[in-house]
Amino acid sequence: MDDTQFLARRRLLLAALAGAAVLPSCARGNAVEGEPAVPLLEPGRAGMAPYLFVTVSSATRSVEELAQLVQSALLPALAPADILHAYGPVAGAIQLWMALEPHMLDHYGVSVDAALSLLAGAVDGTVGPVPGRNTLDAWAIQRTHTRAEVNANDITLALPGERHAPLFALGSSHYALAPPPWSSQACYSFMLEPRRRVVAPFEQHCQALLDAAADVLPDDLQIQMGRLGDFMKAVPTLYVSVKDEDS
Repeated sequence: MDDTQFLARRRLLLAALAGAAVLPSCARGNAVEGEPAVPLLEPGRAGMAPYLFVTVSSATRSVEELAQLVQSALLPALAPADILHAYGPVAGAIQLWMALEPHMLDHYGVSVDAALSLLAGAVDGTVGPVPGRNTLDAWAIQRTHTRAEVNANDITLALPGERHAPLFALGSSHYALAPPPWSSQACYSFMLEPRRRVVAPFEQHCQALLDAAADVLPDDLQIQMGRLGDFMKAVPTLYVSVKDEDS
C-alpha cells in the first residue's frame, strides 16, 4: 500500500469514527425534541404562582401510592399543557364547600336547582359539574370575576319571605383541602403553575388532557381540578353538595 492509499484510508477511518461519535448525540436530541417536559413535584416556595390545584383520591390506595401515581401517570398525562412547576403535597384548606340541608330547602320551599341558581347569582358565577374526572355528586359554581372580594359570611340570598338571608340559611359551609365526600379515604393535592400566564386556556387544556387520558389512568383514581386564588377573600369557586341527613 503506497502513502496515498494509506492517507486516504486514514481519512475515511477518522470520518467514520467522528460520525459514530456524533450520531448517538443526534439520536438522543431527536428523541426528546417535541416531547413535553414532565415536571417533578417540588415543595411550595415563596414567589410561586400556581393557577390550578388537583386533588386525587382513591378508596383502595394510600397517600404514598397516590403521590407515586401523580408523578408516574398523572403529570405525564398533563405535561402537554406546558406546566412550568408542580408543587406538592399541598397542606391546608384550598377550597370552599357548602352542604345544602334538605330540611332547610323544604323550610323555604326551594328545590336544589333553585338553590344552585340563587347561589350562582349571589357570587356572580355559573353552575357546572366539578371539573376533573370524578363521580362526585356535587356542583362547582365558577365565579366570573374573582378579583372582587367575596367573603362567605357576607353572601346573602333572596329567599321566599327573607330577601337578605345569610348563606348558612340553606346549609353549612366550610373550607377544606379535599371534597368532604372523600374524607374517609386517602387524598393527595398538588398545584400547577403554567408557563403562560393565561388561566382559562390552561384550565381547559388540562381538562381536555384528563378526558383523553381516561384509558391510561386507573379506574379507581378520582380527580378534582379547581382554580386557586386568595380564596379567603376572593373565592374563585364555590363547591356545593346536598347533605345526607340519614348518615
